[in-house]
Amino acid sequence: MSQAVSELIERSAREKPRVRYAEGLAILDLPSGSRRITTDEVKRLESEEE
Repeated sequence: MSQAVSELIERSAREKPRVRYAEGLAILDLPSGSRRITTDEVKRLESEEE
């Protein structure tokens, strides 16, 4: 799943996202106004990986 999310972020963000970690989870700080990533998009990309 993380690969699918990363791919969506790279497609939608104009600049490289900044990643920080909080309690072991990756938190992506995207520029304001970035396109939202939906659960449906993530599921679609996950199904393409199979």
